[in-house]
Amino acid sequence: MKIIEHNDPFKHLVLEEFLTEEEIRLVYYRCKNKVDENKYNDKSMFFEHGEYQNNSGVDISFTDELSIKITKQLNEVAEYFNIADDRFDWNFNCNLTYHNPNKPLRPHNDDWNELSKYGAGRIKLLVYLGLNDQEYKDWGTKLYTRSDDYSSFVKEIKFVPGNAVSFIANDKSYHGTDFTHGIEGYRFILGAEYINSSLITTEPGE
Repeated sequence: MKIIEHNDPFKHLVLEEFLTEEEIRLVYYRCKNKVDENKYNDKSMFFEHGEYQNNSGVDISFTDELSIKITKQLNEVAEYFNIADDRFDWNFNCNLTYHNPNKPLRPHNDDWNELSKYGAGRIKLLVYLGLNDQEYKDWGTKLYTRSDDYSSFVKEIKFVPGNAVSFIANDKSYHGTDFTHGIEGYRFILGAEYINSSLITTEPGE
């Protein structure tokens, strides 16, 4: 894993080769094999809390070896940000994106100071999963300077399978997606959050 630091529009890390090609294929196919094709095609797998969401969790198992490797690298990220803390733990899982034009993932910051009571992480990390069988145009994570404002776009972290992006979730970390060319195929993400469970006091929706 190679860590590259960027500071525009806020501090974030691009982690090259967070997963090897073999590891990508393992996780990708475990995700793919968990997807109910009928529920994916009719989008019912994305229906939750009375409305369609823009992603759905994919519950897979990781090999012990890969789980240990991922956790080790996540801890290296926390140390890089200089906020490693024994009160925090990394939670990671996979999800599948739904390109829902009626509910896009608009620019938002996931500010930990505001959302920690719901279980949000102080650090967020996204690993891109794919087979390098297409261009992945506009599939990446886009960074902004203002909430809910696509015109404040600054840059895109390209969707490169095996690479990851990570940042401290604060009042400046505006990010989102904008699939201007749609999505052909499965857009799987391995997402991780650095969580202090003792701060959780409220269930989402309360």
